[in-house]
Amino acid sequence: MIAEEHVQMGAVTEPPIEDEIEDIKVPDKTSIKQKIGELFDNNGELHLRDILKEVRHGGAVNFCNASQGSAEVALAWPERTINGPIQKEERTGKLFAIAQLPATLLSVDESVNPRHLQRGRLEKLSEAFLDRQTRFQLTQCRLLRRGEGVYEVAVFDGSHGTAAEVLAGATSITCKIYLADQLSDEEAFRWNTEAHSALRQQEFRSRVLMSRRAKMFESQFAKFLQNPLTNTFPRSERGFISSLPTYERALEFDSIFDYVYYAVLEDTHEIEYEDATTGELKTMEEPSCKLQKYIRKDEQQKRGGKMLGYDLLKSTILKEFVQQDPSDKVVTKLAKEEWPREQERRNLVRLCNILADETLEHWGETQEVTADGSAVNKPRSRKTKQLTPEAAVSENLWKKGAVRIWSRRLRDAIGLELGLANADLQTIFQRPISQEIWDKIRAAVKSIYNYQAWISDKVVPLLGGNVIGEIEKALDDWADYNKQPHLDAYYLLGRVRP
Repeated sequence: MIAEEHVQMGAVTEPPIEDEIEDIKVPDKTSIKQKIGELFDNNGELHLRDILKEVRHGGAVNFCNASQGSAEVALAWPERTINGPIQKEERTGKLFAIAQLPATLLSVDESVNPRHLQRGRLEKLSEAFLDRQTRFQLTQCRLLRRGEGVYEVAVFDGSHGTAAEVLAGATSITCKIYLADQLSDEEAFRWNTEAHSALRQQEFRSRVLMSRRAKMFESQFAKFLQNPLTNTFPRSERGFISSLPTYERALEFDSIFDYVYYAVLEDTHEIEYEDATTGELKTMEEPSCKLQKYIRKDEQQKRGGKMLGYDLLKSTILKEFVQQDPSDKVVTKLAKEEWPREQERRNLVRLCNILADETLEHWGETQEVTADGSAVNKPRSRKTKQLTPEAAVSENLWKKGAVRIWSRRLRDAIGLELGLANADLQTIFQRPISQEIWDKIRAAVKSIYNYQAWISDKVVPLLGGNVIGEIEKALDDWADYNKQPHLDAYYLLGRVRP
């Protein structure tokens, strides 16, 4: 490997590289906030890769050659080579090296850390580093193989600190670099997530990591079922969780939920369509669940927008219809489509498709009215827009207090139709459901939407609150006063309460 200069691994002396990041350097706190604001405005969601790409002036990731001896590793880029001793973690046996690298030589390990940067934290860290405060954490990297002897140094932890150092004008970043093949994607992802969640460092935004954790559970559970070393544990979810070290159990348990929720919130499938211009058959990806159209994709950037939030769904529909404990059912003699969670995923998607069809069709629709609220068109009268009556029902129906009530009533109605005991309601969707039952579920959802209390002046102001008892009383009072049936499982099924 040929290079113009050599730098000892771990040494703090580096040739000046201010010119490599001059576009990203800022002189004061006002400018640094302005710069961060511009980056968020230009990119929407901001990721470390966006910062590093700007540092490289939009150029491609810089790969290096690497050669590893028994005691030393050499990383070579066209303008520099870094040599240094290999070190070993005493607890894990993982091999690594410490180096100060120009930001232009770093990439991002998105297979391990796909999360975006948080504006407030980035601003505070950048200002602190501008005041010459010390950063105690090293940027954690992996040496990722990109060809025969070709690698990239990819950051998988310390994104906020790395980005803040660059924005504050740092000319190099101190990195702990795990050597090639020392940390698998799965190990790095699991350990990184545990560090931020189970070990109570800053928590990842669950929505960003949902697909990763869903895939992690699917992969880990499959390995557990095939591993003869764990055959003393029942081949069930509970057996899988019990087979893990104590500190890993909470993360894997949460990953089970992500696996189910992902089917509704993120999953896609391929469909074929005919190109109108060429007549060719082509394929495209579309959401597997219709509810995705109405779900806020970014909790942080679009908070307050007229979309359904992930937290709302997680605490209502998803919670009511997804078993909240590990399943005890042994799956080894079942076809995969008969596994409890697979049935739960399919049924949950089907329910949410019905909810989208019957309660959200008119979501956000507006009509033009005069300033006094009438729909009469008068010349020169001031006009404004307001929700259509159907859209107003949808909005009221999906306020957090309302959803918490009708989602529970809907679950009770489905359980009643299936003939389930109360103890079986937590596994309500872990079973086959006939088309006849699905037709009744659709009718029940229509009954929820058509329940006139959702537009009552005495009920509507309470629907966005958290005091469920107060909302339930208001609904019951409305029903009694108007001589209407109460919103319960029997009403939703069109039955007379015994």
